[in-house]
Amino acid sequence: MMRSVILLGLVILGVCASGTAHLIAQKRFERLLFALGKPVEISIRVFNVGDGDALDVQITDNWPKDSFTFPNGPNEAFVEAIPA
Repeated sequence: MMRSVILLGLVILGVCASGTAHLIAQKRFERLLFALGKPVEISIRVFNVGDGDALDVQITDNWPKDSFTFPNGPNEAFVEAIPA
């Protein structure tokens, strides 16, 4: 088993089946201008470019909890498998 970790203010953990999973994360801000008190929408896409499936993938987008709130959704997700 292999665990994969990607840090960009974003953490992805996963376990690989046979072969090797190589996960690439893309974090996108939907707007380029920010203002205090206005919502910031972010989308995260994860791709597996390896030759093995990534299993039990935990995705966490780490932000300072004293500076940001998450009113419209969580800052983490769990995916059972990302196929090769």
